[in-house]
Amino acid sequence: MKQRAPWQIGLLVVGCWLVLSLTFVTLLISMTPTGGITGGPFVPSVYRAANGDVTVTWLADVWIFAIVCGYLTGRQYRKRQQSPRLIRTLMPLLSMWVILIALTQWHPLATQTFPNSTAGFFLVVMLSFLWIFPAGIMSAYIGLFRKGSRWIWAVFFIFLMQMQRPYLWIVNGKSHVGMTLMHGDPVKWEAWILTVLGLIFVAFFAFMSTDPEIVKKEF
Repeated sequence: MKQRAPWQIGLLVVGCWLVLSLTFVTLLISMTPTGGITGGPFVPSVYRAANGDVTVTWLADVWIFAIVCGYLTGRQYRKRQQSPRLIRTLMPLLSMWVILIALTQWHPLATQTFPNSTAGFFLVVMLSFLWIFPAGIMSAYIGLFRKGSRWIWAVFFIFLMQMQRPYLWIVNGKSHVGMTLMHGDPVKWEAWILTVLGLIFVAFFAFMSTDPEIVKKEF
């Protein structure tokens, strides 16, 4: 594995996530009765409506795999004594993003309002970005450090607390096409505002990960 390029390690994690997700969701679909729900925390849940339509909580576990993908990619740079390359670091995360969007076209994202609309599609694009890239790029940055194995657990718990925030209702602009992440009285957030904040967060850690001082001190 040490001879593998960092982006190859990341793509390997993405491949494992895809195989596990497809296998797990396919099994749950076959087991879920009409009007029922199967699944649980940290794994996708399957909802089967009374009319037979199936929706899936694709975002339930993707952020965990994004953390693993980013961390192993960053660590591989350090193991190979290789200066980080931003495009190659982002390649596995970009692949995961595209695949996740494609999966939501197979079975829509659960709890989303009007998932088959154009606004619903863009909402999926924004939400999947927020679940993958911030966790992935921050983990890739931490993987560059010798003490990264200690810090990565802090990242995990930070994102765990963030993903479990209750009463969050995300709306795509003025389209009134949104989704409920947890049950309760909704607090309205515009999806594009969260996306802009996510882009700033990703850009910051992407810039930091290319700092040549890291190579001098940690490699």
